[in-house]
Amino acid sequence: MKRKDKVINKLIELTQKIDKNDSDNILGFDANFIGGELGIDRTNTSKDLNQLYNEGHVIKIKSKPVLFFHKKTIDDIFGFDLMETLYSSLDEFKDEIKTYECGSNKKIISKKSIESAEVFKYNFENTRKRNALPENIFDSIIGHDKSLKEKIDLAKAAVLYPPMGIHTLIVGPTGTGKSTFAEYMYRFAIESKKFKPDSPMVVFNCADYYDNPQLLISQIFGHSKGAYTGADKEKKGLIDYADGGILFLDEIHRLPPEGQEMLFLLIDKGTYRRLGESESNRKAEVLIIAATTEDPKSVMLETFLRRIPALIELPSLDKRTREERIQLICRFFIEEAKRIGSQIKVTREVLMAFIFYDCPGNIGQLKSDVQLICARAFLDFISYYSKQMEVKLSHLSKSVQKGLYKMREKKYNVNEQININLNEYIIFNPEMINIDYYDFGYDDMNDERDYYSNIIDNWDKYSAIGMTEKEIRGKIKKDLEMYFAENYNRMNDDSENVNAEIVSKIVGPEILAIVEEVLDSVKDVYGESLNGKVAYGLALHINNLLERIKTGKHIYNPNKSNVANDYPEEYKIAEKLRKMLERKLEINIPEDESAFITLLLKAIKSSKYKENIGVLVICHGKSVASSMVDVANTLLGVKHAKSINMPLDERVDLVLNKVIEETKKIDQGKGVLLLVDMGSLTGFAEIVRDKTGIQVVGIDKVNTLMVIEATRKSLMSSMNLDLLEYELRNTFLTTGNMETKLDTKAKRVSIVEQYNENLINILGQTLTFLNPDKAFESLNIVLESISGEISENIDEELIVKFVFHCACMIERVIKNDALAYKNIEKVIDERLESMSMLKSKFKIVEETFNIVIDESELGYVLEIIDTHFLKV
Repeated sequence: MKRKDKVINKLIELTQKIDKNDSDNILGFDANFIGGELGIDRTNTSKDLNQLYNEGHVIKIKSKPVLFFHKKTIDDIFGFDLMETLYSSLDEFKDEIKTYECGSNKKIISKKSIESAEVFKYNFENTRKRNALPENIFDSIIGHDKSLKEKIDLAKAAVLYPPMGIHTLIVGPTGTGKSTFAEYMYRFAIESKKFKPDSPMVVFNCADYYDNPQLLISQIFGHSKGAYTGADKEKKGLIDYADGGILFLDEIHRLPPEGQEMLFLLIDKGTYRRLGESESNRKAEVLIIAATTEDPKSVMLETFLRRIPALIELPSLDKRTREERIQLICRFFIEEAKRIGSQIKVTREVLMAFIFYDCPGNIGQLKSDVQLICARAFLDFISYYSKQMEVKLSHLSKSVQKGLYKMREKKYNVNEQININLNEYIIFNPEMINIDYYDFGYDDMNDERDYYSNIIDNWDKYSAIGMTEKEIRGKIKKDLEMYFAENYNRMNDDSENVNAEIVSKIVGPEILAIVEEVLDSVKDVYGESLNGKVAYGLALHINNLLERIKTGKHIYNPNKSNVANDYPEEYKIAEKLRKMLERKLEINIPEDESAFITLLLKAIKSSKYKENIGVLVICHGKSVASSMVDVANTLLGVKHAKSINMPLDERVDLVLNKVIEETKKIDQGKGVLLLVDMGSLTGFAEIVRDKTGIQVVGIDKVNTLMVIEATRKSLMSSMNLDLLEYELRNTFLTTGNMETKLDTKAKRVSIVEQYNENLINILGQTLTFLNPDKAFESLNIVLESISGEISENIDEELIVKFVFHCACMIERVIKNDALAYKNIEKVIDERLESMSMLKSKFKIVEETFNIVIDESELGYVLEIIDTHFLKV
């Protein structure tokens, strides 16, 4: 059973327990609770729940924490079909239930998914009554009477034109609201009674299948059995589902010429054929609305454009009026006030900066920038225990601050420019407006953005490990910047050194294979300088390139001629790669990309010897250091960390010389971290630094978990030696700052608890969906029980190996992907008693996670135990 199926089944089970006769005391179910019931971590549970919400199966309550119900079960319990699936609070949901129970205002809405498309059916009249929308739905759009007036007039005319409306093409840059505008046309058609209340709107993005034209055409028109390889049965197309309504084709320029020609018949005569049909004509009444970010004349057939009479060009943000921009800014601040449930005080300078700064990402970026500023202000709000959240100039990013410089440089008369008088500040209340009325102006984004809760959680987490308020604020600010960079600006995540398996999962094996093939063909020229990391970095870049092409974004490189002349060898490889990608993926890649790939090759090649922080572990004993390093490297799939063992009878000066030589070898330009246990080794860092001139930092009291975390973080390109030292000391050595009045036993307990907490945190970063706390708790019980059975003591190394291996094993078993163990039958015959013991000890794990662990998996566990205690 898939994880998502488990989540919805559990939600159904929980929702069924609701008492119909006690609606006042209904309590929802959050992701943390549902995940805990299933043994799945909160993040993955939340991801599945939000996907189920998007599919229309789940009711979502935007409280803190976010709550969920199973929609059909709620409908069955109370005997009606709820129209809404999103509520701002639990009280609002309860009020809605009571409204239905009174038998008033009956509403119906259904939503179903057709692969990449979504079909929506609205009872719009009742929706309008409930929300008290303006008489004309377009009047709720910001700019309806100014910059968008002509566009809206044309949209109304296109919808109302007899008999079925005029086919329309919407053009505009990313972030200008093309999809939302199309939805408003649909809602206007319902409102004006041009379409029936249950008429569908089918939404489909042609870019989803840009690399497979045949499948793209099949999605729209359907196909007959045997139309192409794999078409084993007849399939309806989106036109079937859009009959009597609107078919919205986003990124229409991705539709190949043959697909455009197939639409001619539908547009001209109201008939169409499925892919593979040559005779029969099917009938459908469909109004086509299409959208593109490209110049239609350069990407569409002229004969197709002639059949789309209405062309609506939506303006970019810089073409909108100042007043509209202010309305949008205010709308976004009010939305954030609603999100946190509190007033937001915004200074005059902040508003000025937002009004005048350059925002190339249009309204989508404007919204993102407002959210980032509010998140930073919220951090101050909770850290200083303020009565009111205040957004100040200091919270602005540098790009937004430039708006003030721009205003001063051009000497704008602010009041004339924006036609309003601003006080020193404005207070935005959650109740100011119903923001649903102002739903236009930016492309929809993922609603899973509870960054305010994350700030609170991180504050508590960092406080618990002893960080000062100043340190916490700095750490959370960095976290926020990374969060918004990754989620809104879609910056490349190159922070970690990744291996082939990980990259292959991200970009797909085909792209990685093409890149490796090209690099392999030039090895005779470059030798080993184009190593595996170059291939992986290049593959990630190519994947992002294809995403840009998929979404119609073309980035020009005005310096491509100079790049080709300056780096001819790299440019030659780039051109070879571009042409091979074009040929094998059957796409067109602009020549400008060869220049970008050339620069990427040059950058990777130049930074080859300045990549990561070196990690060297030195401990007393014959194998203590090497054992910890082996565990860390194995778990992370690298060979990065190095070790030097110091037998008790070896001279210190000899070991020091080894450390100096090894430090020289592993330094890549970012310094070396020495992890040592005790004694004379604690002074090595300073000596090595003086003798080599290399930046060296030492940390004592090393343990296996510290080595794992140090190795993992040393591989991050954004990490420096000072930050690495700081994070390790604050993570692993905070227990050393405890008050001395604690007795020895209490200290030992605290240290163990801190160690376990650190291990659980790292385990959570390793697992895909399993709850790390639950996994650690059950596996720790199992290991202690095994230890008592075989009369052996547990050490840190065994805990790490056992817990990490077995936690991953549980995930494999849940996914029905258990590892095979060679000659497991022989092991069972020869070690029957040991295997039976393991089977009995793991019963608690099987019961906790509702699984059955294969004997082959237990074979690996037995191998870990045997190897550790040297019994084989």
